[in-house]
Order: sequence, then structure tokens, then C-alpha cells
Amino acid sequence: MYIDSDIDSFWVNFPNTEHLNLKIIRPKDVEFFINQSIEQGWSPKEKGVPLVFEFDGRQLVKRLN
Repeated sequence: MYIDSDIDSFWVNFPNTEHLNLKIIRPKDVEFFINQSIEQGWSPKEKGVPLVFEFDGRQLVKRLN
């Protein structure tokens, strides 16, 4: 899963980071991502081709390879 964030720029711009998009992932977010992934076809117990998602700020969107 990919989440838009400026976390890699954090160290370059430290301590001037107030303009960066630094997304903090909380346990509640992880639960949401897992549930959304399952709804979109991910089966955690089955082997297969990996599914890749992006988070658009509201929901997961399946990435087309």
C-alpha cells in the first residue's frame, strides 16, 4: 500500500517541517486499511499475486499494474 507522504523529506528539511505532509499511521488506520483491502478482494490466507493499493485520503484504491 502506498500513502502520499513527505516523510523522506523530513530529514532533509529538519527542523523546518511544518510545510510537509507527515502522515501518522495509527492502529485505527491499520484496521481500516485491512478491512478496505478485504472488501476489494484481498484474502490474507491465500497465496497469489500481490494486490497493491494507494490511499487517496479517504479510501484505498486498487493500483493497476
